[in-house]
Amino acid sequence: MALYELSAKEILEKIRSRELSCVEVVTAFIERIKEVNPSINAIHQFYPDRILAEARIKDQDIAEGKNLGKLHGLPISLKDAFYAPGFKGAKGCLHLFHASPTDKAAVAVKRILDEGAIILGITNAPEFCAAFETSNLLNGTTNNPYDLSRVPGGSSGGEAALIAAGGSCLGLGSDAGGSIREPAHYCGIAGFKPTKGLVPTTGNVPNDAGGLHISLLTFGPMARRVEDLELLLSVISGADDGDPLSAPVPLQELSKVNTSNLRIVYFLDNGIVTPDADTLRNLNLAIECIRPYVASITAVSVPDIFKETYRLVWDTCFLGGDQGKLFFKSLEKIEDPKFALLYERHLKNVRASSFDNTELRFRIMQMHEYKQAFLNLMRSADILLCPVTATPAKLHGTTHDNLNDYTYAMMSNLTGAPAASINCGFSESGLPIGMQIIGKPWEDHVVLAFAKKAQEVLGIPRVVNVNAASTPV
Repeated sequence: MALYELSAKEILEKIRSRELSCVEVVTAFIERIKEVNPSINAIHQFYPDRILAEARIKDQDIAEGKNLGKLHGLPISLKDAFYAPGFKGAKGCLHLFHASPTDKAAVAVKRILDEGAIILGITNAPEFCAAFETSNLLNGTTNNPYDLSRVPGGSSGGEAALIAAGGSCLGLGSDAGGSIREPAHYCGIAGFKPTKGLVPTTGNVPNDAGGLHISLLTFGPMARRVEDLELLLSVISGADDGDPLSAPVPLQELSKVNTSNLRIVYFLDNGIVTPDADTLRNLNLAIECIRPYVASITAVSVPDIFKETYRLVWDTCFLGGDQGKLFFKSLEKIEDPKFALLYERHLKNVRASSFDNTELRFRIMQMHEYKQAFLNLMRSADILLCPVTATPAKLHGTTHDNLNDYTYAMMSNLTGAPAASINCGFSESGLPIGMQIIGKPWEDHVVLAFAKKAQEVLGIPRVVNVNAASTPV
């Protein structure tokens, strides 16, 4: 097995036992990135000489017997959504890139660095993280390593593609409408959106301003293995004064969860859009494989209010209802702003979104009703299973054709509940398909414990052998 195929925990154990040096570890990932990135175009701000210099310092720390952090010497990638020292945070936007400072650090990033990690680089994201695929004028288009003609998802698409291809074993993503879980599903890896408030969003690019969109947003880990999600979450969780929505609730140990006692409920159709045959087949098979390992698995009806998911999440919080007036006001100081076609499609929807204050107040009331309906659904259950999206990875340029496909993932952002995506199989054409695992707020450890057990039962896909001969978009 190649070094880049190991889990983050395995790599850390080998560093601590001195079976591997930090230089050997980062060299393996640098070489893998050089091999796969020309095809998938997932990582930018990638500086091998700097990475190697940092690894030499980490090795010297070990030689001198210094106290080591939980992530000492581990290379980690970061989505282009957070401020990180020595890098520009731009959310895929040319205008933000040119104005971005390189001396700021998001709290989650600082915690990662304080534990001794080495930042591999910044992974690609769509402009302003407002799409379900990953393309922009700053860095171009990111391709799915399973099929270069298809998207890796968005907005953490670069992160998912890089991890799936073995260019990174662990990364930090962000999720306000499925942006960790949808790319994880499309690329066959694992991703986790924590309970809103468990991980502070201080240091979010371009600012920490509040609002309805920020109420949906959280940062979370991405990896091939659930055990690595737990590792990174244990580092980045914890309240911060810079984020008034963060809470001093400790992450509980997964060992406290007896998965054989868990009560599971599921639905495969949310009443908005029916998943395709490949998705339904794989989810049904996964449920039957898991059934012997839990207390119960029961199908449930979807609350009627869930049919309002797109309107309450995307139209209200992303499009905004003001026909783009607030957004375009923020661009007044930028001369001749330019955006990629993908973001121009989003702006077309922004311009069409219009509702008055009365309607906004009504929607906020419905959001409360929505959250209450979710809690009622979970009253006699520990875990809810459902699709991540309605299909496997789509062709480039087609994710805007039916945004209702993503309402399965949006649901957990509106409720603030913890949610994971793990691979549960493949389509007839070989594309990964994920299963969404949702828990009750603040029961992140239950979601991860179940996800870990499910991954043991269903298996972990190997690193993708990217076909470098394929033609990137």
